[in-house]
Amino acid sequence: MTSLCALIPWLLAGQEYHPGRILRNEEIPLLLLLWGGTGQLVFNLRFIYQLVCVERARESILPLGFWVISIIGSLMVISYAVLRRDPVLIVGQLFGFVVYARNIMLILPQASAAPRPHPVVSAVESRHVE
Repeated sequence: MTSLCALIPWLLAGQEYHPGRILRNEEIPLLLLLWGGTGQLVFNLRFIYQLVCVERARESILPLGFWVISIIGSLMVISYAVLRRDPVLIVGQLFGFVVYARNIMLILPQASAAPRPHPVVSAVESRHVE
């Protein structure tokens, strides 16, 4: 995490990877940028839907490991996108990163509380009881 904190100022201060230059990448035609941006928006609608459901329930219904893997993968893709100067990937992954972090924040207090069966696991297990 310390190396990530050190990397961010370097990326923001440098000329080649400055956010303003990334958003004005002449190598990506405007129509392609709009197409990719619209695709990311549609893709991210699933995060909005999931986030609304989680906030209403005030709990995450997927296991912590799912969100940890998601956030690690997201950080990897964000670093790739920054190095490639791809604004569509950067923006798309940043939004997902926020959702992953929020789910982890909801799960951690639950994990420290008394153990209770997961609703999906309980439903599956009850079907297999003879």
